[in-house]
Amino acid sequence: MQFVINNPYRILGLTANASSREVAKRVADLETFAEFGKPKKYSLDLTEIAPLTRTVDTIQQAAKDIENDTDKLVYAFFWFAKVDSVDDLAIECIENNAVQKAFEIWDQQISKDENEAKFSWRLNRAVISLFRSQAPQFDSTNFELALADLGYLTDEHFEEVKDFVFGNNSVNVNQPQVVKKIIDELIGFVSNLEEQPYGEHYLDLLNEFWTFNSDLQDYIQTKLFAPCINQIEIAIQKSKQLRDAENSSSINQYNGLKEVEDLIYEIDEFSENYKIQNIINEYANEVRRCSLYAYNQMDNRDLAYELISWAEALPSYGQVAQDIEKNKEELIDLIENDKFEEIYATITDYIKRDLHSIDDARKVLNVFKIELAKVDVHNEMYYTVSSYCVTKILNYLIDEFNEASDRLERDKNLEGFYRVAVSVRDVMAQLRNFEKSSEVKERLENNYRSISSQANEVHSILETVKRNGTSNYSNNNSSYPSAYKEPGFYKSDTDIIVSGTLGGLAELWGWSAGVLRLAFVLISVFTSIWPGVIVYIILSMIMPKRN
Repeated sequence: MQFVINNPYRILGLTANASSREVAKRVADLETFAEFGKPKKYSLDLTEIAPLTRTVDTIQQAAKDIENDTDKLVYAFFWFAKVDSVDDLAIECIENNAVQKAFEIWDQQISKDENEAKFSWRLNRAVISLFRSQAPQFDSTNFELALADLGYLTDEHFEEVKDFVFGNNSVNVNQPQVVKKIIDELIGFVSNLEEQPYGEHYLDLLNEFWTFNSDLQDYIQTKLFAPCINQIEIAIQKSKQLRDAENSSSINQYNGLKEVEDLIYEIDEFSENYKIQNIINEYANEVRRCSLYAYNQMDNRDLAYELISWAEALPSYGQVAQDIEKNKEELIDLIENDKFEEIYATITDYIKRDLHSIDDARKVLNVFKIELAKVDVHNEMYYTVSSYCVTKILNYLIDEFNEASDRLERDKNLEGFYRVAVSVRDVMAQLRNFEKSSEVKERLENNYRSISSQANEVHSILETVKRNGTSNYSNNNSSYPSAYKEPGFYKSDTDIIVSGTLGGLAELWGWSAGVLRLAFVLISVFTSIWPGVIVYIILSMIMPKRN
């Protein structure tokens, strides 16, 4: 730290309360000795801690450095002050090369009662601590102790230090200006350290200025944040220029924005500062704009999603955070639509088509089955599409079945109705193998059971009619009657030998008419014929003809 190692008071071998006359006399003496090659030595040179160079040039520069009252006071905060007997004793130890002993004397006096500690004790302890913090390597413990002492000195003991330097002379110095110069020197010292003990951007140093008042804390933040903000602003501006010029060559490397990402997270710790929050939002917003650029200008949805996800993970606040979240949701919808169009393009085309027959529905069903089998991931989208395929065909099948039911009411054509019912049932059975939502599954199962039941019922009726069919159906006719005739206590209108009485009984009981006639003859013979004849006459009289 040059304010300590090359402190003008150290080079001149004076304390900070030396008068202008004393300074002038000392300069003249030192220049004379320097010209003859015989540099002078003084008790507070501390050459065993840090080297000291006294030449004509350094002597003249030292005198020049303290010509200004403000600078004179600033340098005083980095050099020893002898005020009381404690200081006399400690400085005597320094003269005898017992620097540690001097430090302990001042340290013990301050520890007894910090509120009653004299400014010179803190000042002298701070100077020793600053010396120690630099040699042979940086020592953060000594540096931070010096910072704490300087904070107390610039806040609670400023006037005392000023009076020590200028005595009773009325001197007008600007306190904030003096303290800011002190802060600048401390920050400058840390920024030049190779070790980076307070981070790459030395933002951790903020926590060590805790003894400085709140107004100065704002100044310290501004000093430390300014380089960080500037670096981020440059990265943002560069990215904007690339987008405006529609230069897509760097977008895959995020337009260089990644280079300052670590800095964003580092300064986010201080986001209560409006400048920090503002630059963080600008950075996240630029990443969001890069995402939009990748999607709209480059048609690169994967990169767009990658960028918006990164923007979402970054710190952001207020409206910017809401915009990022909204854009990500919109982008996900767009990407899903794009994927849908790619994966389900054929299905979409067939879904838009009208179905013209049950055979057509069966063909479309097979197309749906083949296309769905190509999809590897069975996610929510897959189940939605599969359910829609089922619904598309199911709706048509239900319409066809209802139309067949209406025709049955008009035409009484069981055969035609049965053919439609069986075809509808068979296609529905294939739909049962599709993956679908619970609602669609329940609807399909209900309709499948209902139509299967009706088809089975009609099949039973047709089988009964078939068994009881007559020769009036020629070979050119269907093997099933065109209309269903309900069995009952009627004379047969198709199986007639005398009056159709026995034929009607055979139809009613589901027997063979020939067998029934043979049985009637045998029974009549064994009962002397007449009882059989009488029974036949009575039945022929009471059995009506079928209407």
